[in-house]
Amino acid sequence: MRTLFYTINNFNTIGSIVNQIRYIQNKKYDTVKITLSKNSNKEIKQILEFCKKLHQYSFIARYNFQKKDNIIYLTLQSIPKIKNFFNGLWMEWFVLIQIMSFFKEKNITLPIVREVDITFEDKNKNELDIFFINNQGDPVCIECKTGEFRQDLNKYFSLQKKLNIKKENFLLCVFGLEEDQAKGLTSMYEITLVNESMLIPHIESLF
Repeated sequence: MRTLFYTINNFNTIGSIVNQIRYIQNKKYDTVKITLSKNSNKEIKQILEFCKKLHQYSFIARYNFQKKDNIIYLTLQSIPKIKNFFNGLWMEWFVLIQIMSFFKEKNITLPIVREVDITFEDKNKNELDIFFINNQGDPVCIECKTGEFRQDLNKYFSLQKKLNIKKENFLLCVFGLEEDQAKGLTSMYEITLVNESMLIPHIESLF
């Protein structure tokens, strides 16, 4: 899984591919057609590499690139765990690998975990997408979302309060969110909203 995302630096390039796969599988079709005629050579290279790795790790059943027409055909898997990956789990892995890459670049050695199950004193349970302790001993929690997120804000407000995590250390990473909107919402609420591009610069500010 790590290898799948280590070479991906541009979410906009692969994000559209993942969204296309998710859309097709939710429509219960099994073939995705990806047209590359409007992509730059750099983007095409990234997309091809990503699709090859999807096939290599069996996230898709078949991969066929028709170079003459600049079209990729992907045959999807019907395995529930694979479907769950494209429906949201991939974001957690993307964020995890980005942070681990940042740690490696800065020579930071800290434990970081994904999908942490916690139970509060009132017996309520929650799962944290990404969690680590920074070098100042402060807990950092990152929740990942895409698409509509507003209906879940109260859940995140409550979670931040229960965990008693500082505002700047409780991040809601909404993929595709406009930067101005993220900053505006952050100024209004007790959690920090970022998009995929703002994430690592904010993480760096916590050290």
